Amino acid sequence: MGAKWTEDEDSRLTALWASNRTAKSAVPEFPGRTFEALLKRAAHLGLDPKSQSEAPTVQKIRECLKDGKARTAAEISAETGTDAHRIRICAYLMVDACEIHVESYDGPYRAAIFVYGPGENATKPEPLTEKERRLRHFAKVELEVDDEEVERAKDEAHRDRNCAWWPKADLVVVNAFRAMVANGMREAA
Repeated sequence: MGAKWTEDEDSRLTALWASNRTAKSAVPEFPGRTFEALLKRAAHLGLDPKSQSEAPTVQKIRECLKDGKARTAAEISAETGTDAHRIRICAYLMVDACEIHVESYDGPYRAAIFVYGPGENATKPEPLTEKERRLRHFAKVELEVDDEEVERAKDEAHRDRNCAWWPKADLVVVNAFRAMVANGMREAA
């Protein structure tokens, strides 16, 4: 988290919003602040999104959500043809400005589901445990799987990738074991 905003920075940001300049061009005037930080603070101060790159995206999100249907950033991205990361940034700016709200979090990646209009934001779910992350990454199976199954799934995942680093059998050793097993079977019979 960055440094607290001063009253001077807030007044300069408000003056910037009243001018014709873009937020992107003013970033150097706010040392230690990023473009996204300026937009987020502006939303916190109740200023409309201003930047040339953000305004069209915000407008697309508005148009997409005005029908009242709840959507994730990925769904909004697919409908508008805009990058999902850009949609996510702008959507959270709109959440801060109380223009839209997060109805819930859904799916395996706990994606935020946005709805048009002010409202109470859903509480973000707890992060996944290390075991849950490993299961999701390697096994892609239900979360109740034990560690043995996770290890088996990891092995299968690595073998399926045809990785050059995966240990290959030494033919001399394999043939030596075959000979020993065959010899042992002959003596046992």
